[in-house]
Amino acid sequence: PPHLFFFAPSSMEEYSPIEGHGMIGNMLTVALVTTDGAIDWMCYPHFDSPAIFCAILDKDKGGFYSIRPSKDDYRTKQMYSPETNVLVTKFMSKEGVANLIDYMPIITYTDCPTKVKQYALGHKWLIRRITVVRGKMDFKFECRPAFNFARDPHQTAQIDDHTITFTSNGVTMSLHSECEMSVNEALNSAVGHVTVSQGETVSFIFRDSADNFMKH
Repeated sequence: PPHLFFFAPSSMEEYSPIEGHGMIGNMLTVALVTTDGAIDWMCYPHFDSPAIFCAILDKDKGGFYSIRPSKDDYRTKQMYSPETNVLVTKFMSKEGVANLIDYMPIITYTDCPTKVKQYALGHKWLIRRITVVRGKMDFKFECRPAFNFARDPHQTAQIDDHTITFTSNGVTMSLHSECEMSVNEALNSAVGHVTVSQGETVSFIFRDSADNFMKH
């Protein structure tokens, strides 16, 4: 969206219209974010790489990464932070008002270690951040990747209360957050709930694991 859009919430039980998405990127790839906080398209690590989230094509098998209020009685609006590609999805309900901030940071080569100057670590990070500006809100989240356009199986592993990994064909993606999460074994996904009060922020980082960093 170039400026500001208002939408009612939807769910992964339905397909979001293409105009109901914002786009973030890092000059290597992009992700599409619905107005209710679901990433339903992202090729990784490059534009022409296979998709790991593609629910925009198949809502049942395609994979997604959703962060949204636990209750459905909310309205949303979506905008970009001025002069940036930082996407802000605002959730408004009786309980409060919260911003979901999505971006992929770009780090210049001079910020990288000498031995990996051809890479920028930030290039491959997807950062999501919940900030409550009024009241208190409960959020639910689920990260359910579907590697290679949902054609390749993956293994999900709980590293600790705050980190879960997804491994497919030698590629390991990691989801980390300050809040606790668990593995939904039936859906092969990472799930959790978190309550955020006014002035508090909870961050989520989705990236390729350190062991596989140089392979990309």
